[in-house]
Amino acid sequence: MAVRLHSGKTVCALMTPDFRKGLEDRTTGTCAQSVGELFGSTDASTFNKAGSIRLEKVVVKGQWAEVAESTPGSSEWSYSYMERFGDRWRWSRHFLYAEFHPDKCPGINPNNWYEQYTEGDPKCFQDSVFGSDTSGS
Repeated sequence: MAVRLHSGKTVCALMTPDFRKGLEDRTTGTCAQSVGELFGSTDASTFNKAGSIRLEKVVVKGQWAEVAESTPGSSEWSYSYMERFGDRWRWSRHFLYAEFHPDKCPGINPNNWYEQYTEGDPKCFQDSVFGSDTSGS
């Protein structure tokens, strides 16, 4: 609903403080201003596509929830993650695919800790919507 209303303030209120700060660190204004500018520069077809996203599955593990969505015409689901923050669920900047799908994500080689396997789903190696250098989860 927040996207349909083009409300940057509402979208940012649905994020964890860590997510908002990460966004603000990469832009020149507040979260609400940055999201509002994004809405202002986005064409109607993108909003129509966002409106057709379908919720496929939600899996909760402790303080984290994985949200799987599909878009018409795409064979792959997209994933985002929420964090329990107080009495509410908030969108998190962390991308926790490997934690929710260990069967699809080979781990670290126990005989060579610095060598990471490269097989498996590429989503296994993404750990933040801001890139791997900022995760900290």
